[in-house]
Order: sequence, then C-alpha cells, then structure tokens
Amino acid sequence: MKAKLFLTIFLSLSLSAIYAQKKSNPKNLKSASEILINETPNNIKELVKSTADDSLYLLCYPNGDYFEEVFHWISADQKRTKLNRYLKKAGINCFDYRCSVVLIAFKHTILYGSFDEEKILKPYLEKQDWIDYQHENRFTLDTLYGFYIPKDLEDCFRELDRIFDDSIRAELIIMDEKTFASRAHFGLGRWIRNNWQLWGGSRLSTYFNDLGVFHPDDISWIILISYHRYLSGKEINLEEQIRRE
Repeated sequence: MKAKLFLTIFLSLSLSAIYAQKKSNPKNLKSASEILINETPNNIKELVKSTADDSLYLLCYPNGDYFEEVFHWISADQKRTKLNRYLKKAGINCFDYRCSVVLIAFKHTILYGSFDEEKILKPYLEKQDWIDYQHENRFTLDTLYGFYIPKDLEDCFRELDRIFDDSIRAELIIMDEKTFASRAHFGLGRWIRNNWQLWGGSRLSTYFNDLGVFHPDDISWIILISYHRYLSGKEINLEEQIRRE
C-alpha cells in the first residue's frame, strides 16, 4: 500500500515538473508573452503598462524585483533555453536588451493584444551592433559603453581632475598615499577597473600591459598611488612602482 502511494506521489510530482518545465520554456517572444499574460499578477501588469518601453528592463531581476522567471529564460548561463537560442539567432545578445524586447512584447500584448516583433527588435539590433563594434575595437576606441577611456597615465590624471573638485582633491592628499589607495580600492578603484574596461580590455589596459602590468587590481593601484603623488606634487616614479608590482 505504501509503495503504491509512493509511486502515485512520485508520478504526480514528475508529471507536474514536466508540465512546469514545458510551460516555463517559451520558444519565442509570442509564447513568452502568453506565459506572462497568464502568470503575472494584475498589479504588476499595471506597473508594466505605466513604465516606458526603454525602462522596462529595470523591472526585471536582477535589475529590479520582478520577472525572475524571465531572467531564467534569457540569462547567459541558461544557454539551453529555447528563448535564449531564439534571441541569439535574432541577433540580441546583451542581457538588458533581451529583457527589453521580452517585456515590450509583453506590454504590447497587454495593451493591444499583439505586437510587431520586427518593430520591437529593430532598435535593439542597432544597439547590439554598436555594442559588438565597441567590443571588437575596444583596444583602440577612446570611448567604450559611454565612458571615455584614458590613453595613458597623464590622461588618467586629467579625467580624475574632472571628477573631483579642488576641495575634494585637498581632502585626498591629507591621507598618505597608501591609505588613500587602500581606502579607494573598492570605491574609486572599482570604478576605474570597471568603467575604464581594465577587465575586458581597452587602450588603457594595453598601455599598462606594454609597461609590464597586467592585472586590473595592480593597474588601478598604480593609478591611485600616482594620482595621489600628482596631487601632492611628488615624483610619480612609475618604473619603480611597476617593479614593485
């Protein structure tokens, strides 16, 4: 009797899992919209309707608090999902752009009962082309993903001078250089590593690579120490810093 009950429960759970997997694995934007229409609470639908198309991706997890299921459909580590393959074939690779086209299609389905897929995809294909161009030419371009990329150490100083006004620069040099660099490592240092594309590669990373410095943490440390010395009117001693790294 117990064995029969166990088998019944097991089969029931298995069938439910298969159904859920099938239901949650849309093959294109239309089927994704149909699932979202059926599963999204009305208050979230109202939020989607009132959100501008180009801001919808901010609602989707991990940018926002909603649509975690959409995240699992299109995130980079879910390469086997049908929607991931569909969007890749369409030419949309950026996660935020994928979020946008899925949620715009969903929004238009709520409002109009259908959507024009070609019209939705077109602006994001153009954006994706620009992203791809920047990625392919990242080691020579002076701007990547909206941020100016310094060409050398002196150019770094000029950019940092634009970020900090005189009063902040005066506060920075009150600290000794190592204290400043240590405290700035996870703030300004992280900003430098991420926005000046030291992880992915840029003309600034190439400049330091040619000097024999390769790790982004080491590069940002040298930039911070050098900037402190620049503000303090001290010798940069770049070669000595590189030997220590």
